[in-house]
Amino acid sequence: MEGSYSRLVPLNDTLQNRTIIVRATASVDGREVSGRWVLGPGADNPIGRVPSWLTTYASIALIWMSAGLFSQRNAGVGAVIVSLEGGLLWFLGFLSTAVTGGAVAAALAIAVVAKSGRDRL
Repeated sequence: MEGSYSRLVPLNDTLQNRTIIVRATASVDGREVSGRWVLGPGADNPIGRVPSWLTTYASIALIWMSAGLFSQRNAGVGAVIVSLEGGLLWFLGFLSTAVTGGAVAAALAIAVVAKSGRDRL
């Protein structure tokens, strides 16, 4: 048995930019078949929207762990790398609520000055 079914559902303004989940169930040759489709802006993200507090805390934990990898002997290199890591996380939007671009630039500038000063000794 072949067949198809379609339905056009107009969306009002409040639903226009939202993620919509469509579920369908059909009976085909006496057995039930169902499906689920995610439509809209969130369709690319399989896990859904992650809360910003969770991404912020996870990013801070990652920065702390990265900083712990560097010993006193290579602290200057670690300062530069950890500052760049923080800047990248901020740029990607994981630290947007905790850090500003100015703070990232200041941390990187201090790290570079500290690293260059240490190399002269």
